[in-house]
Amino acid sequence: MSNRSLSAKRLLIGTGVSLLALLVLPASASAQNALDAGIGPAKLGDDYFVRLNLGGAVATPALPLPLPASWFDAEPSAPLKVGFYVPLSFRLTGEGDFFRNDEWDEPGEILRTVRWAEIGQRYGAVRLRVGELVDWSVGHSTIMSGYNNSLDLDHFSWGVGGEINTKMGGVELMVGDVVDPSVMGGRVYVRPLFFTGGPSFFDRLAVGTSVITDTHAPKELKLEPRLNEAGNPEFDAQGNPISTGKYVQDENGDLIVETESAATVMGIDAELPLLPPGDFVLTPYTDLIKISGAGTGLHTGVFFGWQAPANISIGGRAEYRVLGENYLPGYFGPVYGVERSSYLPVTNDLGLETAQKYPKREWLAKSDTKASDGYLTEVNADVMGIVRVQAQYATSADDQATGEFVSRATINAGDAAQIGVYYARSGLSELSEIGDLKDALVVAEAKVPLNSFLYLTAQGNRRWQLDDKGEYQPNDEYSFSVGASLGF
Repeated sequence: MSNRSLSAKRLLIGTGVSLLALLVLPASASAQNALDAGIGPAKLGDDYFVRLNLGGAVATPALPLPLPASWFDAEPSAPLKVGFYVPLSFRLTGEGDFFRNDEWDEPGEILRTVRWAEIGQRYGAVRLRVGELVDWSVGHSTIMSGYNNSLDLDHFSWGVGGEINTKMGGVELMVGDVVDPSVMGGRVYVRPLFFTGGPSFFDRLAVGTSVITDTHAPKELKLEPRLNEAGNPEFDAQGNPISTGKYVQDENGDLIVETESAATVMGIDAELPLLPPGDFVLTPYTDLIKISGAGTGLHTGVFFGWQAPANISIGGRAEYRVLGENYLPGYFGPVYGVERSSYLPVTNDLGLETAQKYPKREWLAKSDTKASDGYLTEVNADVMGIVRVQAQYATSADDQATGEFVSRATINAGDAAQIGVYYARSGLSELSEIGDLKDALVVAEAKVPLNSFLYLTAQGNRRWQLDDKGEYQPNDEYSFSVGASLGF
């Protein structure tokens, strides 16, 4: 039995603070380097605070990387970008300390001052990022897709991720939290025909293997026992304790983990770009995925893209899936930080759903999902860096409520306004359910400059968390601030 507890505070779907790097922060100022300071009211949980945000971003000119240029299709160079963030909250209502120290009470959280540092970009020659891993994917996104390592306002995870892509092959690696490692893994791939000699169309064929694991995945949470009139636990005919269906919380409101074990997903894959590096992308791929102790799935799809004139790009992918029994595609998704301990309810012997949601690993073991076909569609567009949109929808032919919808949009109108919206929803039976925000990760922010250095911001997000009965309730958080940005 594990003595690790699971904080109810960490069972949150989304915070605007955690995903600013995905939305407005990269375009928070017209200058390449900027320092920001803002202050205003904020609702965090059920209480109100005055929130002081200090931060900024700096970037260097493109740096040549110490690697042979002959290894890559393009010159290996990229700027180093660093984002800083220091959130300070002072209580206006509710019980507790005047200074809200929840954001600073763990050993690794001093690292949050350097929120992220990154050189390179996805699919580039070299990429390395430390700090927040936002919208992180590995390989063809069939195992890890859009993963976020810092969903909780009160628990900052400082991760490391990177990749190197050469003409011969490449490596992708990630660790979600270097202070308390749990989610980690990567992919290695090679272009075997590159070594055969002369140029060939099939030199671009790549084969790879991936392994991603959660070494401390909750497997069972402690359930409240049902008591008889004498106050003693009741047992069924087989001698097993009968529960009320509610999870047990300790005096701090923490859920108690009864057992935990590694949740590991492995895969082998292949891809063959049909076009040489350039303005057009057309890359078929296939992945065979196995969840340890569960099912197997086959993903076959194609990436497509076009870098159009006038700095406009359009792309996406289409994927067909063969979903085996007890298999979940994209196991490490955008809200895995919550799903690992609270995924979907499993019906009981009477065919009724319980109020609590099982950990993802336990749900997969008990749900008895049937084999079916599945599909994924993704589209994205970037218009001159001003408007960026992306939407992804995945579904299956069964009724197990395992569909997923993810979308993001940003508008950077320079001196007029910056707007960002992010939405992620899993557990869908059909697309029409995306309007139900209760189980969704929703983040929105708007930033309106008042003059060359003053601005107004508004942030909002929906999350859900445990109440004192061990049940999950929706909770909206929001903040407003007036601030100043100094570009240099």
